Amino acid sequence: MIARPAIACALVAAAALASVATVQLTHPTPAQTHDEFSYLLTADTLLHGRLANPTHPLWIHFESPHILQRPTYVSKYPPLQGAILAVGLALGNPVFGTALSFALACAACTWMLRAWLPSGWALFGGLLLALHPQLAAAWGTWLWGGAAAMTGGALVYGAVPRIVRAARVRDGVWLGLGVGTLALSRPYEGAVACVPAGLFLARGLLRADARPSRASLRRAVAAAALVVAAFGGFLALYNERTTGSPWTLAYTLYDATYAAVPALIVLPPYESRSYNHAVLASFYGPRSHNAQYYWRRASVAGFLTGVRQKIRAYGRFFCLTNLGLALLALPWIWREPGVRFAVASCALFAAALAIETHEFGHYAAPFVALTSFLFVAALRRVCAVPRVGVALVSILLAAAFLEHVAMAEWRIARREHNPLFLRPRLVRELDARGGRHLVVVRYAPDHDAHQEWVYNGADIDGSAVVWAREMDPQHNRRLFAYFADREAWLLRADERPIALVPYPVSPSP
Repeated sequence: MIARPAIACALVAAAALASVATVQLTHPTPAQTHDEFSYLLTADTLLHGRLANPTHPLWIHFESPHILQRPTYVSKYPPLQGAILAVGLALGNPVFGTALSFALACAACTWMLRAWLPSGWALFGGLLLALHPQLAAAWGTWLWGGAAAMTGGALVYGAVPRIVRAARVRDGVWLGLGVGTLALSRPYEGAVACVPAGLFLARGLLRADARPSRASLRRAVAAAALVVAAFGGFLALYNERTTGSPWTLAYTLYDATYAAVPALIVLPPYESRSYNHAVLASFYGPRSHNAQYYWRRASVAGFLTGVRQKIRAYGRFFCLTNLGLALLALPWIWREPGVRFAVASCALFAAALAIETHEFGHYAAPFVALTSFLFVAALRRVCAVPRVGVALVSILLAAAFLEHVAMAEWRIARREHNPLFLRPRLVRELDARGGRHLVVVRYAPDHDAHQEWVYNGADIDGSAVVWAREMDPQHNRRLFAYFADREAWLLRADERPIALVPYPVSPSP
């Protein structure tokens, strides 16, 4: 039964959906981070039948982290995660989209592992990922993504050994889909992931022995190239609609508008920026938390300290402290097919992550499939040890699972203490009143810039509830005059308890 790829992948996908459902039913968490609201904007934009939205006349009141206001009103991020959320919204809840994407990612990893390992162990590795509580919570129920890039990496690393062995057209299509998925989800990390895959493919195809015919090779490569070209054409169209240039990403334009420091510490800092709101300066400016990370890691000593911090951060996210013990078997599996390639690829990717200013689990998503191969290959060798192997692996897996659960609970608890957890309730209360509403958000001087309330949908004027920043009296009068048909409310975001009150000043101009 497990020898059939479709059945194995379906079993893993079902296990992943069950894992996500368990987390979602016990800890439902609404969107509350900058990234999640930004992806939701893309989803809403797509559901409105367009790739970008026109700039609002009062855009200055709606500026928010990760949202580009000019020349168009769009998310700064590549569109794939937003498209995933759009599928979920069409089904009734954006979480449905993330759950499906996580199930697809785990199935893709199972398919990838079958190219390197026996089918039973590939199924085992897929189930390890599907039942990983942290991955199920962060990439299966939260909206900021990770599963899409995980799928892209799995398709790339599952296709290249198959092409080397047989050069079938369908494997070229899978390779093209993987490259395109990475380009539309995490372009930088995806490009890094494609480098060793391309070298592996080139090396395998140039070998004098046991290579497929040149005709079949040309067909497979042509299939991959056609799929990649289709993705490239869409990305160029998306860039043209969002930034006005097919060669300029919304992310690039956004950084050029707001960021004081780049995403890579090896790049020079940007020129000074001006900000319309103190909270944006606090988030992006030269004294911001983001900038401090960059400057602390710019020196050699700071870089090394940053590397240690990244190791801790990624270790805590993936919880590899117990499963990592299995890598003690690495010297005994070193000559097994694919192991040296996987180690070298992971080392390259670790170097790429080391020069990033920040570290988050989804940054490493393109390499989840390849690292899972190393872990499963090591566990397989440990299980071969007479008498103690299976017992040792069982203990390792049980300890790792408990650690996964503990870390997932800790991360969920952190989210549930975020004041933005109340945002959906406030929206429901306003909807229950009927009519249309304008919520003006007031921040204290020491407001935490990571708790941002001002986010809106693709059609701001058509929304029942509009969120806007409070500014000086002149700007406010224009805001109230524009939305004169709405009931005006004030939200003091830094008071406890948080509550909506009627705006204390007459909104008439």
